[in-house]
Amino acid sequence: MPSLQPHSKAGAGWSAALRGFWSSYGDLKGAIGLLRATVIWMAVKCALLAKSIRATADYAKQQKALSQAVAEHQCHVSALIDGVLHQSGLIARLSSEHLQTSKATSLRLTTASGAMRELRDEIDSAATEIHNLQHQTEKIEEVMRLISSVARQTSLLSVNASIEAARAGDVGRGFAVVAGEVKKLAEQVNQSVQSIDGTVSQVLAAMASANKKMSNMLQGVHEADRDITQEASNVAQQVVHVESIQLAAIAISQSVQEVAQAALESGALVNRIGLLSQKIDADSEAAALEVALLSDRAESLQSMAVSVAIGDKLDAVIRRATRYHQQVVEKLEQLLARGVDIFDLQYQDVPHTDPPKFRTSYDIEFARVMTPFYDHIVADIGILFYCNALDVNGYVPAHNGIYSQPVTGDYEHDLKHSRDKRKMVDAASQKAVKNHTDRYLLVTYLRDNGDVVSDLSFPLYVGGKHWGAMRFGMDANRL
Repeated sequence: MPSLQPHSKAGAGWSAALRGFWSSYGDLKGAIGLLRATVIWMAVKCALLAKSIRATADYAKQQKALSQAVAEHQCHVSALIDGVLHQSGLIARLSSEHLQTSKATSLRLTTASGAMRELRDEIDSAATEIHNLQHQTEKIEEVMRLISSVARQTSLLSVNASIEAARAGDVGRGFAVVAGEVKKLAEQVNQSVQSIDGTVSQVLAAMASANKKMSNMLQGVHEADRDITQEASNVAQQVVHVESIQLAAIAISQSVQEVAQAALESGALVNRIGLLSQKIDADSEAAALEVALLSDRAESLQSMAVSVAIGDKLDAVIRRATRYHQQVVEKLEQLLARGVDIFDLQYQDVPHTDPPKFRTSYDIEFARVMTPFYDHIVADIGILFYCNALDVNGYVPAHNGIYSQPVTGDYEHDLKHSRDKRKMVDAASQKAVKNHTDRYLLVTYLRDNGDVVSDLSFPLYVGGKHWGAMRFGMDANRL
């Protein structure tokens, strides 16, 4: 096609006007493109901000719950501390009383020990005196035996003298009388000695018995003295131990009082933390409402921005998604024509799944047909995280292959990689399935697995009946 060349002033004016139009149109396209990018950026930031606010609110709720739990434990600890204070005070009082009793007992035992030592010394002295007296009495007995021997000899001598006097006749008569008197005296001495000897023997026997008893008594006194001395030593040690216990009880009581004071202060801090957590929670809820309003405004601006085609990457995605949406409708109509009841809403729980999954009468055939097609769409468009169709209740009978992995029981793994046969109840999914218009929706939101997605959705009508929505989840950052 030949280029237009101006051949006149009018032609030159037309060319200038045309250039001005294309220049303005180019500027408008740039402005719309900038608006799209800005709105999508704002929507992404709103989604991230909403995530942060939700996390902050959750942390605030957890902190509030923890502070309440700590406060309850604080009350329990305070009650325990009061009990410990009472018990430590009781221990201190009892140990003080026991200490006084022990000191008094120790004093009495010390006094008794001194008295016992004095008694022991007196008994020792008495035993020594009895022993000495016994020894002296034994000497008396020896003297008495000597006197008895002398008396016997004197009696024999008097007998001999009497005999000799008788032989002497009259001359020896006077001597005989003297000899007879000496004999009588010797006999009397002998009788007295025998009497004294019997008494001395009795005295010696009594002294021996007394000495034996005194020895036994002295042994008992020594043992009692040893026992009392040992007991006095034991009680003295107990006094030392009780004093240590009393000091420890006083120290424990003081420490517990300090702990009680610290517990009161920490309780006040916990209450303050609880109030701050409550305020953060309230502020987070208010901020979440504001972010939700801002997100709705960004969503409206997104709809306005994408309503005008400017030939950018997003327009290309929308054109191709529109074509694939129509192909999905055709495949659903083919399934329905083959007798596959894609309108079955009798969901059957799949046991032991978290997040929960559900089966329907058509999900197996649906996945056989649609999963490969979904994977083809994702590979063809290139900017998608996913594409799938969900029914009027948000049920996803089939998903992309990477999101249709078997359940492992690991919640985090299954949340990211086993997303088929689930009901999507998030706001973006519900907006998609409740769109009954003939226009697509573009919603930027944060998925439960952490991806920030710009979700392009089209309502699905099969046989003139609303079935659900077709979704194309784009990487918002790449837009």
